[in-house]
Amino acid sequence: MTVCATKLQRLLSVAALSTSLLSAGHAATFQTFLNDPTGMAAAMGPRSLQKVETFAGAVDGRLLSATPDPWNSFTIELIGSGTIPAVPAWGASHYCANLSSTSCIYWNANATPVPGVYGVFDGPSTGVSIKLSSPTVAGFSFSFTDWNDPIDGVTLMERSYFEVLASDGSTVQVHGAPQPVNAPPQSFGVALSAADIAAGVYLREIRWVGMPTTVGREVVGFYHFATFTNPVLAPKPVEPIPALSAPGLLLLSVSMAGIFLFTRRKAAK
Repeated sequence: MTVCATKLQRLLSVAALSTSLLSAGHAATFQTFLNDPTGMAAAMGPRSLQKVETFAGAVDGRLLSATPDPWNSFTIELIGSGTIPAVPAWGASHYCANLSSTSCIYWNANATPVPGVYGVFDGPSTGVSIKLSSPTVAGFSFSFTDWNDPIDGVTLMERSYFEVLASDGSTVQVHGAPQPVNAPPQSFGVALSAADIAAGVYLREIRWVGMPTTVGREVVGFYHFATFTNPVLAPKPVEPIPALSAPGLLLLSVSMAGIFLFTRRKAAK
């Protein structure tokens, strides 16, 4: 799915995913891939460099905070308090050594038993911000579990969404379809178009928050983050200066000495 975005938004609903479109002005083109890692890889191209974060080094139970935590090519920080005052039993946003453990997404029988992030959302003011560390990122992907599950175990509804921001100020909102109890994990990827990449546009941030209603309270588990850097944006390596051979060094020394003596004699006249 390819979408364009600016700051005047109009929502399009799709069966599995919906996105916000901008109606006017210059904007980046976002290609979004829900449960389509093959399509994401094809969009980035074979020359893309990839960095992956598995959160293997995460300390179990460590809380997220307003201070960014550095990871492999991105940082994670809180939006708001990281808790839901009306539902204290859900706890606060934190890292998990095992997302399926009793301190994480234990209620979903299909939660993946891998390290990750336990994200707590409470309306638009509470959530998680993922900021890319390099101004060269043209694509980003991650996996998640228990997004938009029934808040009461029965009623299907959308409970949270996320927004992708590009360096030129363009944005796109990503809305997922409600999921049943014990829904399997999903994956998401976003890539910029070739024209945007050639123009030097890059991905800047992903902001995940709750819906602006009382049902906008949710917990989602995140894991396996990957960034894709296109060579058009990647910094070019500095080429080393070739070393001179011994005869070359001798010739250079004689030449420099000659220039020095000539300059001194001319100045003395």
